[in-house]
Amino acid sequence: MRRFASVLLVVSIMVLLAGPIRAQDSTYPTVTINFRELRMVPEDFSSLSQTAPPFSNNATLKTLLSNNDTLFWEPIGSRNATYQIDSESSTFAIVQVNSTGFYQKLVGLSPDNQSIQWIAPLSEAISNNFTNVVVEAIDFFADEGRYWGLCEEIVVLPGGLVNQEDNFVWRLTFHLIAEAQRWTLLLNSSGTLLSYQATTIPCISCCNTIPVIVFGGVILAIAILGIYALKNGAPWK
Repeated sequence: MRRFASVLLVVSIMVLLAGPIRAQDSTYPTVTINFRELRMVPEDFSSLSQTAPPFSNNATLKTLLSNNDTLFWEPIGSRNATYQIDSESSTFAIVQVNSTGFYQKLVGLSPDNQSIQWIAPLSEAISNNFTNVVVEAIDFFADEGRYWGLCEEIVVLPGGLVNQEDNFVWRLTFHLIAEAQRWTLLLNSSGTLLSYQATTIPCISCCNTIPVIVFGGVILAIAILGIYALKNGAPWK
């Protein structure tokens, strides 16, 4: 019995210690870029479907959103496929990322977002800068001694949309879990950092571990009580 109690104690400690690790683990997709691992948090597309009905009733757009590589989206206003102002379109950027690279589709809807007008890929000349831009962004954190954690967004935007003079700007958003911060970086196509913003946020991943820690603590207490009972007799008799 004492051996069983000892085993139970060891198992309890393992549960207590491993719980937070499992809680922070996820099925988020990961890509490796120049030996740097990037774990991405897909955006919620439900609000997009509500804002623009074609994304829920058009077969092509529904398939695009259901693709496991489709991770991020952003409305970019009245723009055409080359990001020039076009009052006849309401355009959305839909981003796909996988092991082969970065792909951004531009979807032009009617100004009232009720019908689809066109779908066009972002220029390859811009998309091909993905590796360089992401490496520069990750190295920005590494140089500051920070771990970049989770990537919550990568999207190419018209510079004017984010108050930049460049025609095209990459916006990347990272959740630095260890520091409970969200960083948004703007970079140009050559990977030069244009600006950044950091805000403090609740550490959701840490908060999610609380029930696990409490559960592990209960098991640990039971195991200790069991060992005490075996050695000294049950205190509740």
